[in-house]
Amino acid sequence: MANFFIDSFFYSIVIFMLFIFLSFIFPTVLETQLPLVDLLPLLTYFLYYFLFEYCLGKTPGKYLTKTIVIDYYGELPRARRVFIRTSARLIPFDLISYLFALIGMHDLLSKTMVVKRKKTVG
Repeated sequence: MANFFIDSFFYSIVIFMLFIFLSFIFPTVLETQLPLVDLLPLLTYFLYYFLFEYCLGKTPGKYLTKTIVIDYYGELPRARRVFIRTSARLIPFDLISYLFALIGMHDLLSKTMVVKRKKTVG
């Protein structure tokens, strides 16, 4: 749950900065009713989770809570699993799945899990 709240905070900063940037570059675009403007937060949300979890195995929230995403074999998940995991986050009742199980729907569908990061020597 801490990961979710921390990542929501960081995602909010990212989307805020993106809209500020776009308002300077394309001042009238954000005032239009273009479908792309409506989909931008969703696309940014997807990219936030996909890029962090695929490239680093963790989001800023997981970094702060010292956790990491792994697959059922204990390895960093490959792109396909991260894609499934990130896509499943967009299912409206994904968050509700935590009320009925210790594992979220996005973990179940992607065959991944979040675990405490092992301490490394060196």
